[in-house]
Amino acid sequence: MAKDFSEKQTQHSNLKNRMKQIYGLILITFFTYNLNAQEGVKHELRLLSRPLKDSILLRWAPSDYETWKAGISVGYVIERFTLVKDNILIDKPQKNILPPQPIKPLPVNQLEPLADADNYTAIAAEAMYGESFKVSAGKTPSIMDITNKLTEQENRFSFALFAADQSPMAAKASGLWFTDRNVVKGEKYLYKIYLSLPPVFAVDTGYTYTGTDEYRELPKPANLSIEGGDKLATLTWSKDASAGYYTSFLIERSNNGMDNFKPVNKEPLINTIDEKVGTLPFHYYIDTMPANDHKYFYRVRGISPFGEKGPYSDTASVTGIEQIKNIPHITRKEIFGDTVLLGWELEEAAIKQVSGFKVLRSDQADIGFKEIGNIKDNKARTFYDTKPMPGNYYKILAYNKHGASCVSFPVLVQLADSIPPAPPTGLTATADTTGKLVLRWKRNTEEDIYGYRVYRANASYEEYSQITVAPVIDTFFVDQITIKTLSKKVYYQILAVDKRQNFSGFSEPLEVQRPDIMPPVSPVITGLESTPKGVVLHWANSTSDDVVKHNLYRRVTGEKNWNILFTFKNDTAYTDSTGIAGTTYQYTLAAIDSAGLQSLYAKPVSGKNISSGIKKVSEIRFIIDRKKNCIVLTWDKIEGASEYQIYKAETDKSFTLYSSVKNGSNNFRDNNVKPETNYNYLIKAILPQAVLFYKSVLIKY
Repeated sequence: MAKDFSEKQTQHSNLKNRMKQIYGLILITFFTYNLNAQEGVKHELRLLSRPLKDSILLRWAPSDYETWKAGISVGYVIERFTLVKDNILIDKPQKNILPPQPIKPLPVNQLEPLADADNYTAIAAEAMYGESFKVSAGKTPSIMDITNKLTEQENRFSFALFAADQSPMAAKASGLWFTDRNVVKGEKYLYKIYLSLPPVFAVDTGYTYTGTDEYRELPKPANLSIEGGDKLATLTWSKDASAGYYTSFLIERSNNGMDNFKPVNKEPLINTIDEKVGTLPFHYYIDTMPANDHKYFYRVRGISPFGEKGPYSDTASVTGIEQIKNIPHITRKEIFGDTVLLGWELEEAAIKQVSGFKVLRSDQADIGFKEIGNIKDNKARTFYDTKPMPGNYYKILAYNKHGASCVSFPVLVQLADSIPPAPPTGLTATADTTGKLVLRWKRNTEEDIYGYRVYRANASYEEYSQITVAPVIDTFFVDQITIKTLSKKVYYQILAVDKRQNFSGFSEPLEVQRPDIMPPVSPVITGLESTPKGVVLHWANSTSDDVVKHNLYRRVTGEKNWNILFTFKNDTAYTDSTGIAGTTYQYTLAAIDSAGLQSLYAKPVSGKNISSGIKKVSEIRFIIDRKKNCIVLTWDKIEGASEYQIYKAETDKSFTLYSSVKNGSNNFRDNNVKPETNYNYLIKAILPQAVLFYKSVLIKY
């Protein structure tokens, strides 16, 4: 058998040479497929069905070389289960084996005549039975590098499946096809395929479910479009519209679009790109047209895995575009006052290809070119620009009647200009607490303004420094300034520059207040005194220079919230006479700056109002009893008083608590007195919500 096929390989040498192009296109796809297959191979059979009106076509494929080789050896068994009759699900599915004998590839002697008639059958035959199977794809090193990584087994398996996909004859000869003609309308079948004899490894069974009622016409290729080139037509059509239906395509061309369509590709066009890699959303084909001055018509049809040829696509037409093979060259540029003269040359061989010229101009070398002149004469070689800009880049574009064009390299022409632009005006700024500062200004009216430069200083008397690397094209600039600094202000100036690098004078300086994120320094309470007139407080104000006011706060000891007692700017003392007598209060201070930021609270201090409620209308009465050597004090009772406290002081000394009386008594005997001594007495009445003082009395004993 090996000898027979060695001779057959010789007979097919021309075929193999012609197929090098096909191999070269699909090697990358197979290489990717086989690398993926090596990573954890799963042995399985994949079954595909195509219902027709009177039969059902079945195609299957093993997933790997080992399963494919086992199928060649033992063949495949197809079981059919009838599940639906007259469109009704039946209780007991009917089982049939199709056909009675396992399906195997044709033997060598039956394959030889088929291989002569069909190229793909020859490929399948060599893959299954050939003595050796070496793929040759020409002399391209990159392709050979890839093929060297593929084993012979992988090549056999991959090319055998490829041939079966392209040719029904090759699929049938390979034992990968069956036509079930014993079908009934209104019935649905479950097909099951497996190896006739199980190999030493497990192989998953293939399944498909269908019936003749599911027959659908094949779709026509959609969205055919053509782009013309120089005797070239590039055809594209939608990939999604034909996905799953076709494995190859036929392209036909006609001179008049009515009839006489002829194939332009000898072999069907095959999509050989691995879908896992990701592809363009369309199929494409490039055809060489006989001439540019004639309209050609094209159409496309697909070929399914079952060999069916689908309907033709809509017809599309195209006319070639004769390209201009030589570009013009600007060889002359002269200035006459306010006019620029341009001159160019074009090679003699390109003159017949050109219909006219367009003059393009921009103020930049690579973008922004606009047409300023259209000369419909292929013999023209000069152009006068009577309204040039101060700086001009020119190009000459040659075009023809087919829409083709080519353009020269740009040249620069500058007019004399020594007049600087006016200083910019309308400079404003806004800044936020992150330090982001946005400068804005009015755009200059000069047409040749190139941009603006921005300068900054930290003080009005400092020299300004440029902070822009290149001129600013817009009329705003975003700067990032430092917030945590002792400098409260920042200063800006800008200037304009034109395209001839003439600089304007500086704009008026702009003073910008830096955003204030630092609260002022806290004030400090330096003293507190409880006096009969109230609680007297002294403090030192905040040292921050942006303080606009201070607040003095008070709260009852033990409470949470502070209440503003007094607001001021530069005061340093305050007497609180509004508190409830006997109640202890806490006091603190805070400073507020021009940004509304408040300092931390000063360290709180505590004080008690001892002046509130002094009873000046009531006096202390006394009796001096020298016989008993005592002084007796009496006073008017106050309703609600629970206790009377007696304070005593000798001459020129401070009052101290001396004694107290309770239970409603309103007299006190002082037995601790000395002759020739003066005594001051003060009585305090203790009430539930107040403390009342009696007017003090001086007694000379």
